[in-house]
Amino acid sequence: MFLPRALCPLPRPVYAALLLAVTLPLSAQADEDCVAQFDASVTRYNEAVTVQTKREVTNLHQLNFLLCQGRLDLLDMEFALVDDYEQCTRNGGKFPDKTVQTMTTLPDNLASKKTAWIDTCGPYMKQ
Repeated sequence: MFLPRALCPLPRPVYAALLLAVTLPLSAQADEDCVAQFDASVTRYNEAVTVQTKREVTNLHQLNFLLCQGRLDLLDMEFALVDDYEQCTRNGGKFPDKTVQTMTTLPDNLASKKTAWIDTCGPYMKQ
């Protein structure tokens, strides 16, 4: 950002240092916000897993359209979690080691989970 000398009486190095000092706390707050949003998404995902599990147990694990749709929704949530995690880490978000390990291995499993969902639930979704 360039300001005319009349609008910025400070020497450029001092002005640049002040500008950096103002923006760094905002960046750190944004990093914390993205981690908090990710953690909230993980909580919603875990709650959705609990609900889905209860539905499947109640239905004696006999799949149908609604249960398959629930499984697909969970899979979509996992894909979104991976995207959110990767975006947050690119923006400087810091996570516990366990989260890092989980989120770095999860993408490898998503393709096979999607294939398994298609094989298992595909016929129910056509009805």
